[in-house]
Amino acid sequence: MNVSIIIPVYNEKGRLEKVLDELQGFNEVIVIDDASSIKVESYIDKKKFPNLQILTNEVNKGYLHSIKAGIAFARNDIVVTMDGDGEHRPEDVTKLIQPILDNKCDIVFGKRPEIARESEIFLLWLARMLTGSKVKDSGTGFRAIKTEYAKKLQFYGGCTCGTLLQECDYLNMRICEVDVELPKISKPRKIAWDHFFQFFSIWKFFFKTHIKGLDE
Repeated sequence: MNVSIIIPVYNEKGRLEKVLDELQGFNEVIVIDDASSIKVESYIDKKKFPNLQILTNEVNKGYLHSIKAGIAFARNDIVVTMDGDGEHRPEDVTKLIQPILDNKCDIVFGKRPEIARESEIFLLWLARMLTGSKVKDSGTGFRAIKTEYAKKLQFYGGCTCGTLLQECDYLNMRICEVDVELPKISKPRKIAWDHFFQFFSIWKFFFKTHIKGLDE
């Protein structure tokens, strides 16, 4: 299938292998190793995965930098971003890209059954209020995007919560959502301190795009 799968990873040894096994049907899988303590290249046999490209950051640059690096490398008409820890099901990729193939959308968010963090729910509410969007889950890491639009996205802020929805709205992108399931995985969740700063990023983007001359 002519889709570029983009997987940013940081210390996912023991999880990533299974994900890659289930993505054999796609002609391009791009893993961005964000300076993991055990490098992906040391435990993944590229001969087993002829569709695999591994990009390695020598220093940790963060999730958004990894996503942008993967998009810049992508060669297909649709990119799909997903996690390397097994939280996103590869079998849902087909469902995720279908609205784009049907020319109904430019970006498709994989809507989770629930949003775990209250801070993320608040950021979504704020972005919806500022854009008028009715999207129910824009902070998901499982998304499909037309590559022509993906390469225009700047991915402002410290994460995608709120600001990605704002960018899509600013670029007049057609937005869809499809329901996806999240397998239960054993992995500790850190406190999302970046959500505090993301609040200010949302307002900064709003003023930058609504007040003439602010960024001049």
